[in-house]
Amino acid sequence: MSDFPIKFMEGFSGGSHVDWRSSVEKVLRGKPFERAMQYHTYDDIIVDALYTRETSKIRSQSIREYGEWAIVSPHWGNDASTVNTEILEDLSRGASAVAITVDETGIHGISPNSLSTAFEDVYLDMLPFTLIQGVDFAPAATAMDKLLKDREYKQLDINGLLGVDPIGALARFGYLNTRAEEAISAGAKVAEQFAQSWPNVSTFVADGTVYSNAGAGEVQELSACLSTAVTYLRSMEKQGLELAIAAKHIQFTMSASTSLWQTISKFRALRQLWNQVMSACGVTDITPRINAVSALHQFSMKDPWVNILRGTAACFGATIGGADSVTVLPHDLMLGSVNKFSRKIARNIQIILQEESNLSKVLDPAAGSYAIDTLTNEMTETAWKQFQELENAGGILSALRNGSFSKKLNAISDKRAVNIRKRKLAITGISEFPDITEKSITGIVGHSSEETKTLEAVEQLQPLVLKRIAWEFEKLRFKSDEITVESGKRPSIFLANLGTPADFTARATFAKNFFEAGGIAASGSAGVNTAEAMLNEAEKSSDNFAILCGSDHQYQEVGVEMVGTLKKAGFKRIYVAGKLPDGTELTKAGMDAMIYMGCDVVAVLEEAFSAFDNGTSESGVML
Repeated sequence: MSDFPIKFMEGFSGGSHVDWRSSVEKVLRGKPFERAMQYHTYDDIIVDALYTRETSKIRSQSIREYGEWAIVSPHWGNDASTVNTEILEDLSRGASAVAITVDETGIHGISPNSLSTAFEDVYLDMLPFTLIQGVDFAPAATAMDKLLKDREYKQLDINGLLGVDPIGALARFGYLNTRAEEAISAGAKVAEQFAQSWPNVSTFVADGTVYSNAGAGEVQELSACLSTAVTYLRSMEKQGLELAIAAKHIQFTMSASTSLWQTISKFRALRQLWNQVMSACGVTDITPRINAVSALHQFSMKDPWVNILRGTAACFGATIGGADSVTVLPHDLMLGSVNKFSRKIARNIQIILQEESNLSKVLDPAAGSYAIDTLTNEMTETAWKQFQELENAGGILSALRNGSFSKKLNAISDKRAVNIRKRKLAITGISEFPDITEKSITGIVGHSSEETKTLEAVEQLQPLVLKRIAWEFEKLRFKSDEITVESGKRPSIFLANLGTPADFTARATFAKNFFEAGGIAASGSAGVNTAEAMLNEAEKSSDNFAILCGSDHQYQEVGVEMVGTLKKAGFKRIYVAGKLPDGTELTKAGMDAMIYMGCDVVAVLEEAFSAFDNGTSESGVML
């Protein structure tokens, strides 16, 4: 072994961020640096390609308490005995917390009177519980208090969340059976009661998932949660609770998406934001409890197996970000087929990440990352600014009532929708790599986001509806399925390939992926060079549409002739793969549209399906 130390940096001069940018701009050759090396989140936060000590925003972070996060087993069934069986099974196989949907009617969850049955043989002094509630929370809170007292548990041994969230319920369902202020005040009275009887059971939850699932960005979700929590804090203070005690009666629930950096940063930012609120209140040593739920709006109905990957990414991001508990939704949830197998997969995702990947063994593993620290602080600053704007305008409740919050939310949702339609925001299994021959999953137990109005609604507004990012493509896939059932044949497109594989493969592959994203099957032909050969291949096809796939040079040489040949073959619509500067002559020959990177994929596919409705097309559409 050498006695001389190795000097790895010897001979290298130190480089600065300015030097790096200068080198990058030379490589870009005139292309704007901002366009090539930066991107904007939907909340208009700029994310750079490289962060250094010179360009980073770093400050001390608030972290969760050391230890394993709670693996939550969620249940939506309305049969208490069945729910009890599922709970016991999940707990015996690795779950460490339970969440139950409660509904006074017993339709969309178990009735409050059935809580004792659902929790039979469940040692509530050994695990935290969560009640997922709707607009009427009082009966479940009363039933839970009675259950805990009947079992004679020690006060400090019980940890849980009653799930009282009048503001979130109003946003989600669009109504309350009383004025929101009265419901919040009633919740504060419940908090006062539980503070005395069960001090470790939180009453209120500031639930951000309702906003995220309706299309909000990370910053808007954070500001809404913060304003909601402050509203509940004020109400409990008015009820007579000390702020330090009131703060412990608020938990947060946030959506965890597949966008890893944003998810990690969002959860870290929430701790900073709540610390700022507590500091303003003169309260110290209060650590917020943050619950994570995998983002429902990212779940797909088609190719639901990909939801397993989405749940894994969401869990990873949330736990690295410091979530105290995590709920990974079963992959078949949107299909109404949650069963033993899907619950097992959702549970095991967390067990593997916790016990095999050891994600819980390091406190704040993202600390020290210039990129994540900077994004965390950018989110914190932007969300704090939006929170102050909300408060100055009357708070989240006022913003929901006057529609200003929904307007801003829809602006973000619309920006995302454009990227989805153009496939700039790719959805695996849906807009990218679709499997149109997949077999459907069927089952019996479903999840409902609907709420039955049990009493006359006193307060109403337009609810924030679930906006799944896959729906625009999925509805086309369902249309394709209907046509397949009715006609016995799936809509299909003929890949009219020109020349050699080197000429057509790239665009033919693009076209296949493009149309199958909407449920239109693609079948290819061998490459041809003459109109006669093309007509021969086309006449063998029974496809509804055709798309010409080749090089720009071939389009210039024989494109018009080939489009005319395909028109002669009788296809309902004819497309060309690629974006030519001038498609006038191709349009005259019979081309209906060009497809290319950045075009509105959904619009093209909708136009194609309209051929099944009227059998005609408007020639010359270039989308």
